[in-house]
Amino acid sequence: MICIFINNLQIGGAQKQSVLLAKALSPTYKSYLVVLQGNIVSQGYVENIKKNNIQLVLLKGNLCQRLLQFGRFLIENEINFIFSYLASTNILGAVVGRLLGVKYIIGGIRNASIPKYKMIVQKYVHNYLLNYTIFNSFVAEKNMVEQGFSKEKCKIIANGIEVTRPAEKNREVNEIEIITITRFVPHKDVSTSIKAIAYLTNRLLKETKWQVRYSIIGYGITKDEIELEIANQNLNDVVSIINKPPNPELFFRNADIYLATSLDEGLSNSIMEAMNYSVPVVATNVGDNSELVKHNETGYLVKTKDVEGIAHYLYNLIIDPEKRKELGNNSYNLIKHKYSFEAFQSRYFELLDSLSVS
Repeated sequence: MICIFINNLQIGGAQKQSVLLAKALSPTYKSYLVVLQGNIVSQGYVENIKKNNIQLVLLKGNLCQRLLQFGRFLIENEINFIFSYLASTNILGAVVGRLLGVKYIIGGIRNASIPKYKMIVQKYVHNYLLNYTIFNSFVAEKNMVEQGFSKEKCKIIANGIEVTRPAEKNREVNEIEIITITRFVPHKDVSTSIKAIAYLTNRLLKETKWQVRYSIIGYGITKDEIELEIANQNLNDVVSIINKPPNPELFFRNADIYLATSLDEGLSNSIMEAMNYSVPVVATNVGDNSELVKHNETGYLVKTKDVEGIAHYLYNLIIDPEKRKELGNNSYNLIKHKYSFEAFQSRYFELLDSLSVS
């Protein structure tokens, strides 16, 4: 019996991967998706869960009540395998699971860097309570091992994605849609994206008839700062903020270029989504972005905070529709062959088989 343990089901990369893992395992293993904060659930995930007959458990009440519910669930369903995501469920899953004798407990770390206080606790949990920790990127594993995580307990399994080839876009010849889907937090450095768009629009206005729209989709604590930067750059007619849309995938379908200017990254779920929809990517060369964005093949890599460099590559893609199409097709093919749902499912089956889970 398998428990997939996630903190909440709001829109986010870890949440999406937890649902995907439940879908991947459920046909073969009796699996449950357990949500620690059962009151924080996006309707989009609920529909996907129902569609795929995933068994969903929503914990409710205060923290003590939820932990008691979680413990009863583990006992009553004879859970012998826990997959957890992110710090809170890594810690709670490990502690409760060990106290109740769960045989295999595997944590998950998705970020290339984590705050020091989380690092200390997660290192202890990894080294002494977990059987393994799964990282979705090489750089995350490398960074954590350098901080004292036991390398023998590290596993790398990349994010998966359900490959869907979109229809050809019928875009007006002089209008381009650039998007970013991200959390509004400092290390995502959306400010650099906005400055690059300002630089880009000035150049386009002087040299071409091309026009751009830039949509920033997400949520988070720096939303007010982002709005202020947009106003300061006089981009209110060009840049839009879309807060917590129910179906962010729709924006990928309509996008011509994806922009990511993070200061650090693991393996970016949003970049993978863009590539799945044949969208070329301009991204900072951080984390495992280079595993996805092959320079001049699936997109372009730039240095962090390189406003002019970002604007330069955006400009090149805008004025060259054939290049956009070529890089977009290459992006799709990379996702299809290396990061498909089937490849993701196979890697987890291999792990489960190696541990003789039944």
